[in-house]
Amino acid sequence: MDKSTYCTNLDERGHECMRPVQEGCPLSLCQTHLLLAAQFVREMGGTVGSKVLGHARGRAIIKAARVEVVYYLRRDGMVKIGTTSNLKVRLATIPHHELLAVEPGGIGLERSRHAEFSAHRADGEWFRASMEVMAHVVQIRKTHGAPIAAWNRWNRELVTRAS
Repeated sequence: MDKSTYCTNLDERGHECMRPVQEGCPLSLCQTHLLLAAQFVREMGGTVGSKVLGHARGRAIIKAARVEVVYYLRRDGMVKIGTTSNLKVRLATIPHHELLAVEPGGIGLERSRHAEFSAHRADGEWFRASMEVMAHVVQIRKTHGAPIAAWNRWNRELVTRAS
């Protein structure tokens, strides 16, 4: 298999995407990752500097644009506590009613939260929306603000540090 024809961006588990590269794209990105990069540049107001693009030949846009977060989703009387470095894609793939909160952190923090709320576990990463779980969500929102705004702010800060 000629790897130059497959997307080399890493997925959320650290594996190469391996979908076909978007036709005509000068970067080793599939259509999905190319669109994510374009969306990020738009959200940044077109301010992604050539340093970031030049250093990683396109991959840095996506990697630099993703801060790992622990997210809290509500569906009915349940709260999912999960982690992702691509919040918008994750939200599109999980049926839910509301994104309650996000906090910066990866798998280690997610495991800590699962242990902290284990008495409220319903199934896998889903927990009952108990008073304890919801009080934690309220505290995260007080600390970090609205979830999408916080995620976008952290990503802008990451890109600024990278350039």
